[in-house]
Formats: sequence, C-alpha cells, structure tokens
Amino acid sequence: LLKMGMTVYTASNGEEALEEMKKMRFLVVFMDLCMPIMGGKDCIQQLREWETTQNLERQYVVAVFASDVEGVDELLSVGFDDAELKSSDSKEAMLIHITRQLGALK
Repeated sequence: LLKMGMTVYTASNGEEALEEMKKMRFLVVFMDLCMPIMGGKDCIQQLREWETTQNLERQYVVAVFASDVEGVDELLSVGFDDAELKSSDSKEAMLIHITRQLGALK
C-alpha cells in the first residue's frame, strides 16, 4: 500500500486503534480480531456506539482474522462491514476493499 502512495496508520492494540478512529476518518480500516488490551470485536462495538452518539457516518471496517473459526455473519452482526481471512492473497483483498470504497465516494 505504501508503494502505491497510500498513507497507512497502524495501532499496537485495540485501545489505540479506537482512539485513532475517533480522531481521524479513514477510507478503510483493516482490524485484526486478536489485538492486545482490547480485541477487535470490543473495539468495533465501542466505535459503532461512539459514531452513533456523535451522529457520524460509519467508517468502513474490515475484520481480519487468522482462522475460519470466526463466522462472518457474527462479525457483521457486531459491527464490521466485511471480513477477510488472513492469507497469501491478503494484499489483493485489501486493494479490492479500497477500490470499492473509492468508488463509493463518487
């Protein structure tokens, strides 16, 4: 993504991710479910509650997970917009989500 001229932000844990998403609007957020301090599910639920109380549009957040254990329907029900399994095709999947969001801006 950096080689394509995109700006990439990272967070070390779920609390940090939540604070960054409250300060900035991101085109796409790729959120790992397994983060220290606050996991992805708790983070997305707190973000969605905050967005609602602030009357803000939802940021587009994609759950990223390492195994098929997580059900996509469950992830969508807790507030994620989509979900992607970590794989060798992760870069391609990221670009698909970014392209979709860029198209939605038109």
